Amino acid sequence: MKARKAKKEMQALFEQGFNREEIFERFIGRDLPEKRVASLVASLKDDTLCQLYSGRNNFLISVMFVHSIAAAFIGYIAGSDMEGQAPLWLAGIAALIPLLFMFGFYKYNLGAYLAFVFLSLTQMPRSFEGFNDAPVVVASGLLITIGTVVLVWHVKSKLYPYFGVFGAKQQGGRFDFSS
Repeated sequence: MKARKAKKEMQALFEQGFNREEIFERFIGRDLPEKRVASLVASLKDDTLCQLYSGRNNFLISVMFVHSIAAAFIGYIAGSDMEGQAPLWLAGIAALIPLLFMFGFYKYNLGAYLAFVFLSLTQMPRSFEGFNDAPVVVASGLLITIGTVVLVWHVKSKLYPYFGVFGAKQQGGRFDFSS
């Protein structure tokens, strides 16, 4: 709860014109550890960066829309052996996941970018199943997945330049928000 309240205060200060370094210095020594404060500061949404990279983000949203259509199609095909409404349910559920990520990207939500990369990388070993039966199909799917992960990470890095894989980036063992 403390972190959520601090994040709102930080975002308000950022929108008032305070820079990240000033916000970081202001919140150090409060109830939160320095590493958590740095992560909160690094995750502040910058409207200028959102506008600057909106084209790349919109391209990413378009890619996720295509993913949702493909997932719906694959879900429907997978459920076609089942009776009743099962194919439609499977298609809807399969399409829902990319659509949720698409919504997160639309809102410039840092958690959506990180969750997509994390979930995609953890599912990567499963992508090799069936490689002996259909190597071209599996390799194509794997290349599409890798390309999408790289695109998501690229957009995330542009929108949140101070946020690394697990939190705020450090330079020389110190959190630096001055650039």
